[in-house]
Amino acid sequence: MRLLLFALAVLEMAVGLLGLIGAIRLYFSHDAGMVMIYWPVLVTAAFFLVTGAAIFLRRVWSYYLHVGVILLIGALDVLYLGLIFGRNSGRLLALVAITVVPLTVIFLLPSVRGWFDMRGKTNECI
Repeated sequence: MRLLLFALAVLEMAVGLLGLIGAIRLYFSHDAGMVMIYWPVLVTAAFFLVTGAAIFLRRVWSYYLHVGVILLIGALDVLYLGLIFGRNSGRLLALVAITVVPLTVIFLLPSVRGWFDMRGKTNECI
C-alpha cells in the first residue's frame, strides 16, 4: 500500500505541476485567445500539488486535506465547465467524475486510512 500511495503522490504532483505551468504560461501569453477558456481548469489542476504533498506528510489532518481538496477540485471544475458549456458539458463532466470519484473512493478504504493514522507512531515523515 505504501508504494502505491507514493506512486499516487508523485503522479498527483506531476499533474499539479503541469497544471501550474500551463496556467502560468497561458496567463502570461500575449495572444492566448479562446484557449484562455480552459485556464480555470488548469488552475484547479494545480491544486493536485497540495494533494500530493498531503500524502507525503502522512498526518491525520493531511488525510482530510487530501479528500477535501480532491472534492474541491471536482466541484470547481463541474461548476465552471457546467456554466461555460451548459447542456453540452456531459463529456467533460464525465472526465471530472472519472478523476474525482476513484480518488475519493480509494482514500475511503480502511488500509489507506490506516496509513494516515499516527496514533502510537513517532513523528517521522515517512
